[in-house]
Amino acid sequence: MVNWLDQHDIFPQIKELIAINSGISGTDNINCHLAREIGAKGIAKLIGEDYDTLKFKRNERCIPLANVSCAICVEDVITPIDPHMLFRRICVAKKSDEELEECLKYELSPFPLSMFTEEGMYKGTKSTLYESFTPITLEINTSNAMYVIDGGFLLHRVLWARGLTFSSICKNYVSYVKSHYHSSLAIVVFDGYPSDADERSTKYMERLRRKKRLGSVDILFDESMIPSVSQETFLSNDKNKDRLIKILMSYFHRDNMRAMQAEEDADTLIITTAIQHTPTYETVIVVGDRMLI
Repeated sequence: MVNWLDQHDIFPQIKELIAINSGISGTDNINCHLAREIGAKGIAKLIGEDYDTLKFKRNERCIPLANVSCAICVEDVITPIDPHMLFRRICVAKKSDEELEECLKYELSPFPLSMFTEEGMYKGTKSTLYESFTPITLEINTSNAMYVIDGGFLLHRVLWARGLTFSSICKNYVSYVKSHYHSSLAIVVFDGYPSDADERSTKYMERLRRKKRLGSVDILFDESMIPSVSQETFLSNDKNKDRLIKILMSYFHRDNMRAMQAEEDADTLIITTAIQHTPTYETVIVVGDRMLI
């Protein structure tokens, strides 16, 4: 608990309402932080009233953060839905198999499963585009090859062992590049995460999808700390990732290894860096996907 509190700012200076652990951000209509006041007003209205005449307005209800990620709109009222709980209640309340059959004619989900997942619309399959190209077999002289490494690929390639500090994790990244590529002829290129990325980022929607799938709050950390969340969850937050990249780049520079960070999306910088060194070296681009096409 103490370790978790050390790495999470429990009083962040932000305008949005968020869940500290999951990072889910609420919209303007979310008022669960006022549950005590809303409840007190409701109780005050009960005093002196007959039970059979009591009524509560829908706009006076407490709206939880669950409405953000899993909810449906019925008669202009947004209601959080748990599909598993809904199915269990139907199974208990049904009087016959015919009633259950009638219920199962509907998807019983807060969004059309044929078009969406919990993170958003279904993604296209990158391999389908890749298969449209004819592979070219080339013999590369790796003894004099310049490796341009996608930093986003590298961040997920090296797995974080449990109990390691951020300092040890950064050293593992350096060791990985040294052992798999010529460290003196390798350049690691990371994505940039500017503060106004949501206004001009080419990857904004993809990053938003990843946040919805995992979600992590801003974690306050230094090199001596041990991560309190999983690697995937930690890296789902752009600010966490940006802080880690800056620390990691300093470790690369200490070992006289080259690392750089793009202003925003790194794809263009990766390609231009590779082209710049092509006249001198056999250039190899190391990426985790086929987005550079």
